[in-house]
Amino acid sequence: MYTKVRSRLSRLFGLALGLAIFASLIFNAGFARANQAGLVVYWVFDVGTADSQFGYWDGSVSKPVGDTFAGRDFEGMGCIGTTLYVTSGGDGKVPSQLVRLTFDKSGDSTTATTIGTIQDANGKAFYEVASLGVRSSDNTLWAYAAEEPTGAAGRGIIKIDPTTGRAELKQAATLDVAAVAWLGQTLYMAEGNSVYTWSEGGSISSKLFDVATIAEIEALDATPGGNFYIGGDGTKVQEITPTGTLVNDDVFTVSDKQGKVGDPESLAFCQELGPTALDESSEPVKVPTALEENSEPLRVLPSIFLPFMRG
Repeated sequence: MYTKVRSRLSRLFGLALGLAIFASLIFNAGFARANQAGLVVYWVFDVGTADSQFGYWDGSVSKPVGDTFAGRDFEGMGCIGTTLYVTSGGDGKVPSQLVRLTFDKSGDSTTATTIGTIQDANGKAFYEVASLGVRSSDNTLWAYAAEEPTGAAGRGIIKIDPTTGRAELKQAATLDVAAVAWLGQTLYMAEGNSVYTWSEGGSISSKLFDVATIAEIEALDATPGGNFYIGGDGTKVQEITPTGTLVNDDVFTVSDKQGKVGDPESLAFCQELGPTALDESSEPVKVPTALEENSEPLRVLPSIFLPFMRG
């Protein structure tokens, strides 16, 4: 009798252990793909009203790096190869700027180099560019200008030249968008906790869904696995599917160097950045991602489980 009970308990324990390992692999597979490609999530933390603290998450550690940028109000973030771009907001009071960020984890320093004012060919500026996204198919920068004071270039979806900051209004709109991200050829946009989409040459969709766990989405980027990392005022970074299903409500947290946690303003997947990765001679390099049509799922699981991993 004792032998049978022990055998049965052993089988149950083995089954439970196997399920736990499988769940762990599913949970970490998305970032495992990022690690395989040498990607890190870089983020900016909104300290107070307009001060900005940058940091990173490498899959295990989320850490602030460098000094706080007082009054710069950095709100958008996007990466092309090893070049990390950020945009300033300004709440519609001053023109937005495009900035290149030098990020040195080992030296605990960040340096912001202004590329230029985000403005059209006629010199009219765009305001409250609080978002930034990269379309990986052609390595182009896109954003949303959310304010239109007198004399502004317009309000809506804009395409930005990463070398000069010159921008073109591609779709006029009145939404108050705070975050954008490309998934394939579709631009996802967040206004409040509502998500909309747009494809070049088309029109902005009706609302797709609301995210109940965040009052205002401010950080948004597509994961290598085809989902989204999102964040907002006072929240942890979360993961959702392209249809709004919550996958994980606690991927990681962001903080300043005093330990204040929350308020991720923007985030971007990017190749590991070194102290000289963003010098003047650096050239954008295409980053393969799982969003490209020919990508294959990372084989961290036996092939029998791979159907669960396909987007």
